[in-house]
Order: sequence, then C-alpha cells, then structure tokens
Amino acid sequence: MVDRRKVWKDKKENPSIDPIPESFFELLKNRLIPLFQSKTDQPIHEWSEENMFLPPGEGAFSANNPDWSIAPEMKFIFEQWKNPEVKEVYLMFSSQSSKTLSIATLLSWTINVRKVNCMFVPPDERLVNRIKDRFELIWSHSPAMGFDEKKGGKEFSKFGANKLAWAIASNTASQAEMPADVVAY
Repeated sequence: MVDRRKVWKDKKENPSIDPIPESFFELLKNRLIPLFQSKTDQPIHEWSEENMFLPPGEGAFSANNPDWSIAPEMKFIFEQWKNPEVKEVYLMFSSQSSKTLSIATLLSWTINVRKVNCMFVPPDERLVNRIKDRFELIWSHSPAMGFDEKKGGKEFSKFGANKLAWAIASNTASQAEMPADVVAY
C-alpha cells in the first residue's frame, strides 16, 4: 500500500526541477512582457494612425487612416491631452479643419488606452445626432476600438466595459445623469 501523505511530503521537501534551457526563458520573457507593457507613451497621433480606420469619404484625400501630417499642430494638442497637469483645452478651428476627427481621436484614445468613461456635450440635439453618426462610422471601421453598436443607445455608445455618454449643453439634466471621467464640450 502506498502512503500518499509520505509521497506528497517527499515531493514537497525535495522538489525535482528539470533544467529548462535559457532560450525558453528568453522566449517566455519576450512573449509575456509585452502583454503587460502600457502603450500610453505612444503619441496619440501615432496611435490613431495605427488603430483608427476611416470610412470612405471621411479622411482627407480619401485616406484610410488619419493623417496628421496635414494638421501638424494637432500633434502638440494631442500630447497636452495626455498631460495630467492640463485640466482644460480650448480650441478654435476654421471650417473643414479636422475638428470632428480630432475630437473623435481624443475621445477614442481616452476610452481605448486610458480605459475611462467619457462624455461629449455638443450644444444641441441636431449636432449630437450628426456627430454621433460620424463617430460611430469611424468606430465601426476600427476593430481596435471594441465598439459595439448593438449595446448603448441614444444616450451612450459602448466599448467593452467603457462608454461615451452623449449629452446636450442646453440640457443640464442630460449631463447630470451620466457620470464621466472626461468631459468634452
């Protein structure tokens, strides 16, 4: 009869470790470490160029991805968005100068990389609907966003565990109902 307790005790006191080639450890390290590294140090404009895909007709010169070389001033603004000391950013644009794409990029990066809930607050419902349609077109073409158009609804868009709430500036009740970590007006 085998005394299981004695066998278990012997294994515990005298573990046998098979030698593992160092190359295995290198392989393991090279595969596991990137899983735990954060890409938040990557510039936002580079992140958007890699992860955001534009629907036909959305990008300048029919580009499939955002191309910030045509709006180089945005690179600095994007980096200020990442700076925790910056609490407010005010922008003034001319028409057709990538305002919507810039805001979509900032909110997409915040939801996808920082993993926080956001709220976007345009001045009226007409603009909410127009911008929401454009944002959702971009997100549905960008698999990295994790956008789920079946979840959410009129008040918010859903991205896995995070969401973008839609509110109206003239309706304070719509803003009070949905807490958010980041608010863009």
